[in-house]
Amino acid sequence: MARPLSLVLLFLLLAVATFLRLHEIDRHGLWIDEANSVLIAERDLAGVIEGLRNDANPPVYYLVLHYWVEVFGDSERAVRGLSVVCGVILVGLLYLAGAAWRGPPAGLFAAAVYALHPLQIYNAQTARMYTLLPLIALLSLWMLSRAAARGGRMRWAGYALVTALAPLTHNWGLFLFPAGWVLLLVRGRNTQLPARARFTQLPAFVAAQVAAALPYLLWLPVILKQAEFARTNWIARVMAGVPPILKVPMSIDSFVIGGGIPDYFAYFGIGTNASQVWIARALFAVLLFPAIRAAVHALAGRGTDAGEEGGEKPAREPVLSDAISLSYLMVPLLAAWGASLFIPLYIAGRYDVIAFPAFALLAGSGFALLRPRPAQGVAVALLIGLALSAGRPYYLAEPRRDDVRTAHYLAENAREQDLVVFAGPRRSTVEYSLRRLGTAFSLESFPRELADHMGLFEPAALLENPAQLDRDARAIADRARQPGPEQPTLWVVDYPAGPLNVHLYRQLGDFAPDRTRTREDLRVFCFRPPLNE
Repeated sequence: MARPLSLVLLFLLLAVATFLRLHEIDRHGLWIDEANSVLIAERDLAGVIEGLRNDANPPVYYLVLHYWVEVFGDSERAVRGLSVVCGVILVGLLYLAGAAWRGPPAGLFAAAVYALHPLQIYNAQTARMYTLLPLIALLSLWMLSRAAARGGRMRWAGYALVTALAPLTHNWGLFLFPAGWVLLLVRGRNTQLPARARFTQLPAFVAAQVAAALPYLLWLPVILKQAEFARTNWIARVMAGVPPILKVPMSIDSFVIGGGIPDYFAYFGIGTNASQVWIARALFAVLLFPAIRAAVHALAGRGTDAGEEGGEKPAREPVLSDAISLSYLMVPLLAAWGASLFIPLYIAGRYDVIAFPAFALLAGSGFALLRPRPAQGVAVALLIGLALSAGRPYYLAEPRRDDVRTAHYLAENAREQDLVVFAGPRRSTVEYSLRRLGTAFSLESFPRELADHMGLFEPAALLENPAQLDRDARAIADRARQPGPEQPTLWVVDYPAGPLNVHLYRQLGDFAPDRTRTREDLRVFCFRPPLNE
């Protein structure tokens, strides 16, 4: 493919990716983790770190978001714009990486797999780290391949710096470290490479990995503090119906455009079309097979590049393309799966996005190797058709803005001296909207510990201490009963949590429900405290 045409197609793809990520970006209100991210990021730097002590995530995304909000503001569009920028940059880098290893067609196809995937569009419309993390993973993959092929202190330092950012962006970033170990196997066993090209930089590689791990070790005291609050039972609950042996295949299936999307994404309008899922799986099986075969041949020392078999001009760094991509796809997933046998941390379709760039590069490599040539046209047509079919329902999903409406209702009906209690995890989303509206109420959480870590909510764990729940509920009721110049009204923003909220309503037994101001559709309940004698 001529270079000018490749660049035209790349800019067209970047424009499409940008449009898809900006279109309807504020259709839905922020969800719990998004709002919590913004509330933490809006603090000063010391407050960000302190806020993360009661959260479950490392600091890089929150620090970047902190400065992003200072420049662009905290509207829904603004805070999600950071993810859009990371996602569009990732599209461009996938092209550059694929083109460097297998030529422009491979780069364009790899970029298109990411640009058009509904799940990745959703990630780019979410104020979370799920576009920054794969961007860092791709940079780690690319810089490792260049350092291993060409050496040099600056290249190894670049690999160490980028890789260090991964676990400080999300804890799954730790699983990138063993992904690089495949170099030991590839470079050591491939006797068909000239001696100068074999992996002889083991000390530099080990030093780079040690340097990359040090910043995360400095974060360890905060991790230990987070461990007091972190609860992952929700992951076990979401993945309960998935046998352990199927978790990794489930992740790979979710990478396929039109493939199997985990059921919990139906809430966001992303689902699986049963009539197309097997077409999608068949297409990507055909694409991945030659790339995986090339990687296996490289690992076994039987060849450097599958492109040579098909008459293609070998890439400049052929041994690294498919072998390292396969490692960066499978090793993080398998490492996370192994860890999940002891700790519930594996959730398909979310944290596994760290491996998505490697999947896209393998698909692009397989596309470039596809024979006969007309088959490439068929693959492109199928990819576009699957993207249109799978992506359309996402933009047609019912807007989720109940918490935005709740904030507006409270701003219009509650008074400054009133007490607003959040029974469950809705505080971050409603509080975010209340701040945007410029309102100031007295806010409480039930259970009260949720005020410290609004993104973590596990009813089953909280129910293990009923005495504490009763104390929290009694403290809230007593606060609402305190005398003042005007008797405050008590508002309860409820979240259905089974027996958990029973403890609160039991303490409010002598409060009079104000049904004229209760909004059951928003689960906002209004109470008048008993008159003080």
